Amino acid sequence: MRRYTYESEAGPFHIVEHAEVFHPVFQGHYLGAYPTAQHAADDLAQGRTINVPGVEDAASLGIPPDLGQWQSPHG
Repeated sequence: MRRYTYESEAGPFHIVEHAEVFHPVFQGHYLGAYPTAQHAADDLAQGRTINVPGVEDAASLGIPPDLGQWQSPHG
């Protein structure tokens, strides 16, 4: 299972793989399902996910679409 983490000013966002699908997660809330981690990161960066709890505009958080800027336990 792959997992990516980005520490935003609102708190950590995660992209986790489960059953060959990637889910962006914030504070335990699943924000969608994507075929790749890159698709999930792109939509998070542009604010195109299910509403993020406690965040009015996710696009304003500066979440990078480049997975190379996310932390990953695998490198």
